[in-house]
Amino acid sequence: MVAMDGGGLFVMTISDGSLLGVRTAPDCDMGVVAYHMALFVGRAGHVLTPELRRELRQSVEAGR
Repeated sequence: MVAMDGGGLFVMTISDGSLLGVRTAPDCDMGVVAYHMALFVGRAGHVLTPELRRELRQSVEAGR
């Protein structure tokens, strides 16, 4: 967790070494944010492969 003037930045690793980052408001409940990030990584981290992220990035760039 990185504390900033305008809130916080939470970073958590995903199974393949990728990172999940969440920017928060200054008054957030840090425990709740960390808990939900862990749930998300546990439930969806295995499908967030480098190949899928590359495809998603390419589709977003193609739509510009």
